[in-house]
Amino acid sequence: MSTNQYGRRTWDVDEYAQRKRVKEARGGFVSSVHQETGTLFGSDQSWFVCEPCRRRFKDTQALAVHCSSRQHLENVPREEEPAITLANVVAFVKSIKE
Repeated sequence: MSTNQYGRRTWDVDEYAQRKRVKEARGGFVSSVHQETGTLFGSDQSWFVCEPCRRRFKDTQALAVHCSSRQHLENVPREEEPAITLANVVAFVKSIKE
């Protein structure tokens, strides 16, 4: 990366093209967020997707923010908790005493 006459950064297109070729030769980049919450797709494999919401994100931070959003939590099925009944409480207390 270099700077122009005004001190602003300029992007070396050839350098970034070379970096992309090296990255693709190594098999690309897969983050831990991708492995846990989404899948990667696209011709250049640069999108993260939330399958329950059918939304695509360009970076892992946007995907992480989406995963804690109300929209996502409404679309993801929740595990139902067992009902609290007297029989369940008695069985739980007995299991603790043993």
